[in-house]
Amino acid sequence: DGFPVSAGSDFRTAPAVIDLNGEKIILAGSRDNSFYGVNSDGSIRFQVETGDDINTSPGFVNTGNEIGIFFGSSDGNIYGIDSDGNALAGWPQSAGGDVNSSPVFSDLDNDGNAEVIAGTENGSMLAYHLDGTAFPLFPIIYGWPFKGTPSVLDTDNDGDLEILMGSGGSVVNVDFKDIGNSNDYWNMFRGNIHRTGYFEATATTSQVTVNQIADWNLVGLPMEVTDPYYLTVYPEAIEGTLFSFDDNYILEENFILGEGYWLRFLDAGSTTISGVAVTTLTVPLAENWNLISGITTAVNVTDIDDPDNLIIPGTFYTFTVSYELTETLDPGFGYWVRSSGDGEVTITSSSTAAKSLPFRNRLREANSLTFSNGDNSLLTLHFGVTVPEEEKLRYSLPPLPPKGGFDVRFSGDWRYTEEQGEILIQNARYPLVINYENRQEIEAGMEWILVNPQDGKEFVLNNGEIQITALVQSLILTKRNIVPQEFVLHQNYPNPFNPVTSLSYDLPEEGQVTLTVYDLMGREVTQLVNTTQEAGFRSVMWNATDSFGKPVSAGVYFYQMRASEFVQTRKMVLLK
Repeated sequence: DGFPVSAGSDFRTAPAVIDLNGEKIILAGSRDNSFYGVNSDGSIRFQVETGDDINTSPGFVNTGNEIGIFFGSSDGNIYGIDSDGNALAGWPQSAGGDVNSSPVFSDLDNDGNAEVIAGTENGSMLAYHLDGTAFPLFPIIYGWPFKGTPSVLDTDNDGDLEILMGSGGSVVNVDFKDIGNSNDYWNMFRGNIHRTGYFEATATTSQVTVNQIADWNLVGLPMEVTDPYYLTVYPEAIEGTLFSFDDNYILEENFILGEGYWLRFLDAGSTTISGVAVTTLTVPLAENWNLISGITTAVNVTDIDDPDNLIIPGTFYTFTVSYELTETLDPGFGYWVRSSGDGEVTITSSSTAAKSLPFRNRLREANSLTFSNGDNSLLTLHFGVTVPEEEKLRYSLPPLPPKGGFDVRFSGDWRYTEEQGEILIQNARYPLVINYENRQEIEAGMEWILVNPQDGKEFVLNNGEIQITALVQSLILTKRNIVPQEFVLHQNYPNPFNPVTSLSYDLPEEGQVTLTVYDLMGREVTQLVNTTQEAGFRSVMWNATDSFGKPVSAGVYFYQMRASEFVQTRKMVLLK
């Protein structure tokens, strides 16, 4: 009585029927972007909405606990559902292209569980375990779109299976061969020119050599390996130093494909990793910073499939003693990348549509400060330009590297500032050399300066070089009038202090200047300045001693400046 069944568009593929304990369920996909389960009386049992038309017939298989129903959609996904239309664990899976072949099933690895096999419009042959994970060595990429449903059988009577599938250019035949061990890997790709007319490949074990520096490295797993334990993959690593990232660093023992890690080595060297090549990898991203890794071959970051534009351009960073921007994901290395939201991207050796956005660098004409340390590591910060609000995250920096890694950044984790900012420094090797280049004209009567808040020393930034030999944890970048406009006595820094503090003051004209320290009772402790000085910005250090060089006790002190008719007093606190 319930037939015909109405949908939002036409049905163009053959329906399938399953018998569930005597109850017949009709399964069919429509061009209204939905997959339907219809009871035998014509009532709708379930409707699964996808992102595009469904142009394939469904397939179904016993998953061990229930009947699994599988179908592909032109939204680029393969779906797995139960008999009530609920998604199976691990599904849907991104196929990387329109799915135009109906899925079939076969136990490819003889483990008692079937695999799901299908093809895509962009020429990928796919195979998945029932839990949604990719079968080793899949997808296999061909040059022509797959249009037909695959068949799986022993076509040459040699005792193993072949997958046959019709494409836009030939019939492809992929043969499975045991590679001679019990590692659950299989030799695929005997689809050579004698069988397909255009493709030849082998699935011998691949190798990748990854170079390491002494100390901390960003690493990843570049291929399928038998044992992902970190000391098996990188035997020269220091025990207990593998860390992943999920808002915080997490101690790990096993690698996961697609994730990036910090790993520490005692000495520089290289590691050769052997395994089965990975040509396509779907990587989950969370909003903010993510630590990821790539596939077995190098991939340009602009070739990453990012359909939702999650990747913030200009935020791919590698680490070689310090952070560096990168345009390529090399195998075996880890990388930071910032995402605008939660979702997935696909890294593949033959990327097609929805690529990451190119990066327009607005800092090319900015003033620059380039820092180098005793290891000759280089880091560059920029200042003096305006960046549109919607692009500011492109110039943010990843979380700090572990202690021992060289790092320089503006507070707030930025690599640029418009007007002024505090520069935070993590460095263990000196001297620290700063080269500066002014590309932007500053207003008349103004100048850029760096101030060391630890000793009050100031560096005027003209094109040139600064060298700092003592430990420094921060610098203040600001701009000021070349000649002060008024007398000012600034608050000492740091305050409270122990045992040294810096006292700064501004002189708009030449004249006699005194700067005197008093105790809480108003008694003179010491006089730091008593001389004639030219107009300018001045500072002096006080080391908490009196006029005889004797240390003073902890407590509250006052310092007073007199110049011309100007008098100003401020309070400071000495801690011990």
